[in-house]
Amino acid sequence: MVYYVLKSALLLTLLYGGFSVFLSSETFHRFNRVVLVVIMLVSMALPAVHITTERPTPVTLEQYWEPMLQDTETQAYSPASVAPEQTADGQAVLSGHESRFVSVPFTKEQVLLMVYLSGLLVVVLRFVCHGVRLARGLRGSMRCSDGQGNTVIIKGSNVAPFSFMHYIVMSLDDYEHHRRLILTHEQAHARLGHSYDVVLIMATEALQWFNPFAWLLGRELRAIHEYEADEAVILQGIDAKQYQLLLVRKAVGNRLQPFANTLNRGSLKQRINMMYKQKSTPWRMLRAAFIIPVAAMAIVAFAETPLPAAGDQSSADKEATAKPRPLVEYKANRKIGKRIYNSYVVNLGEGVWIEQDGKSFIEEQNFCWSFNDSRGHPVMQLNGVAFDQNNLPRLTSSDLKKIEIKKAGKTTVEGYAHGSNLKIEGERMVVNLVTTPVTIPAGVEGNVPRVQTLLLPGNGQLYIKNGKATPGDWMHCSVTSWEKTSYGYSVRNELERSRVKPGYKCYIYASVETPQKDISRAEALMRELAISNYEVVRSLPKKHFTDSELRQWARAEKAKGTAFGNLYDAMAPNHMDCADVHRQWHIVKAVYGKK
Repeated sequence: MVYYVLKSALLLTLLYGGFSVFLSSETFHRFNRVVLVVIMLVSMALPAVHITTERPTPVTLEQYWEPMLQDTETQAYSPASVAPEQTADGQAVLSGHESRFVSVPFTKEQVLLMVYLSGLLVVVLRFVCHGVRLARGLRGSMRCSDGQGNTVIIKGSNVAPFSFMHYIVMSLDDYEHHRRLILTHEQAHARLGHSYDVVLIMATEALQWFNPFAWLLGRELRAIHEYEADEAVILQGIDAKQYQLLLVRKAVGNRLQPFANTLNRGSLKQRINMMYKQKSTPWRMLRAAFIIPVAAMAIVAFAETPLPAAGDQSSADKEATAKPRPLVEYKANRKIGKRIYNSYVVNLGEGVWIEQDGKSFIEEQNFCWSFNDSRGHPVMQLNGVAFDQNNLPRLTSSDLKKIEIKKAGKTTVEGYAHGSNLKIEGERMVVNLVTTPVTIPAGVEGNVPRVQTLLLPGNGQLYIKNGKATPGDWMHCSVTSWEKTSYGYSVRNELERSRVKPGYKCYIYASVETPQKDISRAEALMRELAISNYEVVRSLPKKHFTDSELRQWARAEKAKGTAFGNLYDAMAPNHMDCADVHRQWHIVKAVYGKK
């Protein structure tokens, strides 16, 4: 909604700016009125139209992952394939997309939405108050017909003449002394349907309360209403000077509210000048054509890129693998945050086999792996022969067939660091890049999950787990978000690659506390991403521990000999939510004597 409103405000600003330059000083009032109404309608309708274009060239995955290099001695960073780890005191650390005990702050979009809705509420309440005043002004008093289908309401008090729809209100004194002038003016408002424009103006001002150009447009259109009514009075043969004298008298009158068309609305000087101004030539109406290029540019700017069809390789993957890149690059002195990093960057082609710490898979997600050389100094090899930053392999990413990542017991160096006489026996990481033909064993699969689970614990929270989650386990999952965060990331990124894989299925787990609106939102997401194979599981158990209950539970686990680092897994069968654990973790640490 925030993006729609911002697009609408931008479009209205551009269109009204064009009107102010080309048409605001012209005298064809009815045409100008139509143009302003069209501007309001187009600015509200066009951003709501979903138009798709070809997907642009995306940022490569190398550019996406490089800022997230970790300062660890022995870790090869591949976010989707490295499992989460725990520190010595049991606190969870981030590994790829996995997040344990992570609080979820409001996103920028949520904050903007709350601010926008607050302002909208204030403006709507203000208009409601004006509507109540108008309704009171139309009640009671003497009533008669003017012979043209309008009801004239005569007030005993001294009120400024005004009209709304087919009601005309004036004081008894005006009815007795200025009846013809005022009735002619207000009948023009009623006959020309100005009240409908006013309702549209107020809707636009409410939706775009933060946009000063929306209020300027409303003021301009109300002024045009008065120009039209003034012109109708003069065309009836009424003496212009006599009418202008009445306007001067009423200029200090009461301003009722924005709903009504009042005789004294608008700049008196501008209205009188407009009565004497020479009529504009009809050819000047062609200036309104400025709307066409502005609308066309808005269509292009607001166009969205479609998601790839099911079964197609994503365009990001195609971009990352289609053009061969250097097999290995050495990135020195890169400043990330406050630290300086050196790293070996290995570019992958499509279908590279990975063997890492006993795991074996085909890389389908991350086509750029970075190995931190700032600490630990990984041993880089090409087909078993060591190399360093001074003699990088002169091969391309398409030559790579396999990456082997392992650790040895001890490392000694003969000659020079990373030289050909290196003896590997040690703790340092060894990364062997294989470019010779390999045979991938049967059963080795890609690391893009074919099954995923969306977990809805309640309170609008959203978690995700690759694979089918255990019902009632709200701990072994990753925190994600419905809408894009400041990094441009959301649950859609988690689902996009998996959903195109053959046989893909998504489970939606809802707890006993999950409102129906969260489930409906998840189902709408499935339809948006064209995921037809999904299953909703409702009313799964979820438990909240009080501080005393959690303290008692932690003491019982400690008495059983459960290690502090294993408490995370011990909590899952109790159906605890990771949001609760994050909030109450200090209690568990106190029981175990951790700081």
